[in-house]
Amino acid sequence: NTMTFTVRDTGIGMTEEQLERLRFRLREGVLPENAGFGLYNVNRRIRLYYNRELEIASEYGKGTSISFTLPCGESDHEEIVCSG
Repeated sequence: NTMTFTVRDTGIGMTEEQLERLRFRLREGVLPENAGFGLYNVNRRIRLYYNRELEIASEYGKGTSISFTLPCGESDHEEIVCSG
């Protein structure tokens, strides 16, 4: 059992180069240069607590989608309960 959280926008999105650069920075734990500190911090916490990473998809001119999936049940830090 898992629970998936997704946030989507209909903004300008990112080019493939921008998206790959963002994915690399998150994967390697490199602090952002001028924006994205919140995204970096959320990814870091998800990685520390659940050994998972943010999944980011984006299409230039159409928007961006960021999601993560967590297991249901107990974790080392809190209880995640899924119902429905």
